[in-house]
Amino acid sequence: MKTLYFLIAALAVTQLFGSVACFAQEPDSTARKTTFTWTTLLSNNANYYGQTASEKLPFAYTDLRMLTTSGWHISAGGYQLLKENSAPSELHVGTGFEFKLNKALSLNIGYTRSFYQKESPLLQASNPNNVSAELGFSHIFQTDLEGDYNFGKENDVFVTLTNSKIVNIHSFTSKDLLYIKPNIALTTGTQRYYTTYLEEKERRLGLPGFLDDKLPPVNQKPEYEETTVESTGFKMLSYNFQLPLIWQYGNGAFLLSYQLSVLGKNAAAEQKHNSFFNVGYFYQF
Repeated sequence: MKTLYFLIAALAVTQLFGSVACFAQEPDSTARKTTFTWTTLLSNNANYYGQTASEKLPFAYTDLRMLTTSGWHISAGGYQLLKENSAPSELHVGTGFEFKLNKALSLNIGYTRSFYQKESPLLQASNPNNVSAELGFSHIFQTDLEGDYNFGKENDVFVTLTNSKIVNIHSFTSKDLLYIKPNIALTTGTQRYYTTYLEEKERRLGLPGFLDDKLPPVNQKPEYEETTVESTGFKMLSYNFQLPLIWQYGNGAFLLSYQLSVLGKNAAAEQKHNSFFNVGYFYQF
């Protein structure tokens, strides 16, 4: 059986959750052909480079991607926050090119445009444009170095270094394969997006900028905890550990995945460690 490998990324459809997967052929596969990959995913929380909004945002996601023989790819999809009644919460279209530089090196460049609800609670909503470049190196492990430039209301740059390894577990028949792909990803970047997120959050709550959603009792002095974050500086944002379990049968595959993200001391997000659980199904034709 021709084996198909899933590339589990932190980011993200990017940039959507940090945990998106797609089919890719082995390096020694026969001549490339045009393929379509349909992705569906359920997650317990939205993931932005290991960071989350102040509230939990479980979601459902779907995407269709076409990869041509020349390496050009185009995709479109969207997702729905399960706490929201209005649909969809996000739509996106993307395009780019994959290049095979040699047997071990690959390069993937792309652009994605996302469309969010007017008062989206997502961290990334202020920067709906993404330009990315990823350099991959296959050796004992798979090493990927990805740079993202996200822009819109703000401008942010992220760099993620990922090391992963496919470990085959068992084949029940000649048409299936059960395997894991543990990976570790380190993300650095700027945090201008978080300033806009806080401003939008205050607007949704209907509060002026100097108020919080919890007010102190009358005649009682409020207690303040002051935290200063340099949003323009390039800082370590998160350390991400992911363990996906994948059962591939023919052209389809099921995914169960757990991700632990430990945020750097300079990360602006309130939660300093986050857990993500994902269930997905993928089909390539």
